[in-house]
Amino acid sequence: MAVGHSYRAFAADCDARARRETEPAIQREWEGMALAYRRMAERAEHNARTDESYEAPPPQTSAQEPQPQQHQQSKLEPEE
Repeated sequence: MAVGHSYRAFAADCDARARRETEPAIQREWEGMALAYRRMAERAEHNARTDESYEAPPPQTSAQEPQPQQHQQSKLEPEE
């Protein structure tokens, strides 16, 4: 199956549902879903054409985690 094909199939289904819908607000929701699926198809196809891959950064160990700073509190002397 071609990259992005399933997203385009979902988009077509959403478009069909939008055309059948009589409630304008729900129709807009279906149209928005169709647009989102078309964008996912485009992104999937773009990602398939590129040789880039995302690698998450390594997790920080406890030695690398920033420690909260402690501030010394000044004591107020009672006025006489």
